[in-house]
Amino acid sequence: MDFTKDILGNGTRLYVYQSDLYTHTSVDFNFYSQRDESNAAKTLVNMVMMGGSKNFPTNQELSLAAEKEFGAILMNKSTVIGDLHTFGFYLDILTKESLISGQKTLENTISLLADIIQNPLINDGKFNENDFERKKEELLLGIKKEKLDKGTKAALGFLKLVFGDAKCVYPKNGTEEDVEKLENFELVKLYHNWMSSLPRAIYVGTHLNSKYIKEVFEKSFDTLPKCKGEAHIEKTPKKNLSTFFEEQDSFDQTVVYAGVPVKVPKKKEDREALNLLNFYLGGYTNARLFTEIRTKRDMAYGAYSHLDLHKSLMFGTAGVDIENKDKTVDIMLNEIGKVASGKITKSGFKEAKNYLLNLRLMSLHTKGKRLDFIEESLLSGWKDQIKDFETAYTNVNYEDVVRVASLIKNEPIVYCLLQGGRK
Repeated sequence: MDFTKDILGNGTRLYVYQSDLYTHTSVDFNFYSQRDESNAAKTLVNMVMMGGSKNFPTNQELSLAAEKEFGAILMNKSTVIGDLHTFGFYLDILTKESLISGQKTLENTISLLADIIQNPLINDGKFNENDFERKKEELLLGIKKEKLDKGTKAALGFLKLVFGDAKCVYPKNGTEEDVEKLENFELVKLYHNWMSSLPRAIYVGTHLNSKYIKEVFEKSFDTLPKCKGEAHIEKTPKKNLSTFFEEQDSFDQTVVYAGVPVKVPKKKEDREALNLLNFYLGGYTNARLFTEIRTKRDMAYGAYSHLDLHKSLMFGTAGVDIENKDKTVDIMLNEIGKVASGKITKSGFKEAKNYLLNLRLMSLHTKGKRLDFIEESLLSGWKDQIKDFETAYTNVNYEDVVRVASLIKNEPIVYCLLQGGRK
């Protein structure tokens, strides 16, 4: 992978990877900040900015301008990663010269993005009132809808059990209360503050020359205020270990979570081995949790495990009927205990590794996955793994996986969201 990094004159980090296989150029333009009570405001600003700009006063005009560039995709997006909240924009642009008849699709679309970011539709100190109210209601409805989803509520309940009120578990889009108190003029003030203060970065996947990419962004974002610093994911706060908690609700199914803390390795090879160990535990349909809970006992539609290195946490999850709750918890804790003690079958390791390598092979040339991988690597301080994206996991052996099992601390945290109406 041909990967370059640079800094624009306004302080924005620029990361470009190139491949001659591409005909499109994909761009992520992201702003970073601490994950906290301002999440709602940042997400809403991002949504309202797509309502129009100085040169394209309506969303329809923005969409039409993008469509004229051979159907360029332009969308806003916000998410969380570790203790960071990120909001920004994603673009996908046809840039292969032989397919665009000399049209300057990259320059035109980046110029459109620059107008949205640098010149949003603000009059008399406010965003367009109709756009503001409509997007505020859309955000509020989305948060209310999430509260009705058992999976979302269980995930948040589990993380709060582990980390308490730490900012790293604050909801991506904030709370209903956070949204309801937002005012238009205050949002404009926040917009101006964030444009001049928040760290930002641009990630580009392309077939084009990186020098040319930099020139396009320098020209288009010449009025964007200079930012300082570089975003980093901070260390996860202390966990509540060896904890068990049950919560009743009206859902039609019980959701079980069981997790254990892990020590995050500094070496790339050890992080790969730990990821593979998690895949062996519950990363696919032949993994240990799925086999024991679903295949053998038919107690759930699925049972999987996840490894979150930003939170130093490995955990399993399954949705079951309430009468199978205790048995599911026992199985999860038993399988996690085996893995933590290095009791891993060679045949299971081999199957998990082959399955994981096949999954990666299918996604090797997906620009979106590479952009996400580069972003996560840089934010996490794992720059050493960027150049080995295509060969990741190939050199991990059985002994490596057994060795990193010692990084798991077998002090389980169990959370159960109990279905309503049944004891």
